[in-house]
Amino acid sequence: TNPMLARIAGKLGKPGGVAEILPGHEEELLAHLPVRQLPGVGHSIGGKLDRFAIRTVGDLRQASRELLFASFGHHGLALYESARGRDPSPVEAGCELNSQQELVLRPPRSIRRISTFEPEEGRRELIEAMLAYLVERASHRLRHFGLALRSVEVSLQHVDTRPSASPEESHADQQGRGPMGSGTGRRRYRFATPTDSTAEIWREALKLLRQLPRKRALVKRIGLSYFDLLRSSGWQGRLFSDDDRWRRIDSSVDDLRARLGFGRIMRGTSYTLIQTHPLGPDGFRLRTPSLNQ
Repeated sequence: TNPMLARIAGKLGKPGGVAEILPGHEEELLAHLPVRQLPGVGHSIGGKLDRFAIRTVGDLRQASRELLFASFGHHGLALYESARGRDPSPVEAGCELNSQQELVLRPPRSIRRISTFEPEEGRRELIEAMLAYLVERASHRLRHFGLALRSVEVSLQHVDTRPSASPEESHADQQGRGPMGSGTGRRRYRFATPTDSTAEIWREALKLLRQLPRKRALVKRIGLSYFDLLRSSGWQGRLFSDDDRWRRIDSSVDDLRARLGFGRIMRGTSYTLIQTHPLGPDGFRLRTPSLNQ
């Protein structure tokens, strides 16, 4: 009945299954789930809830709104609603009618790809290879909608090796503004000219990754986000340049992948993942199947 429950159902259905939460049964199902199944309950908040002997969503439902607000601020108010299966986020249609009255996918306002390493990864070459693969996937999707981007963001999350953080630190971590800990470090770059080139985006994404602080901890998760999307307006002023050469390569690779499968053609920058991830016709088999688009 809302996006939060759909996200929980997606977790319950893994791997390869489907979970359905019927209307009217939300609270009954949630009551028996571990509290860490709720979106926003990570290492820090989950640790503090453990100290309160709150281990299931049913336990969390016994806590008053005032207590949760005093403990976690505005995030506590969101937890109060989540424990009752409520989420005010709107459900947005993913399709629309085109000029020919055909149902087509609606262009996204942003594109995000996040991949989790299981087990956690410390080899820099494999972390960079995963980022390269996410760039390939996201850029392929970008061109599919005829879009170009102005801003790219790279995020990196390490395994938390600190003592449990305070609620204020935890909230800052989740926003990428506080100490790294269990939070995520982020860097963003804005292009002078909108682009949909895999090679151009990869160059800047790799720079962003290498600008992020290095820690003596394994990497748990890496993310890539495309922002400020707009309709691609062509490549005027760049004909016969290196950019035009890469544009033609992207177009040819997209056509071949449409006919043969995404995983049949891989760039050397991401092929290093073959050491740790099976490669099939649709690409590398990642922990989150929805990344394969």
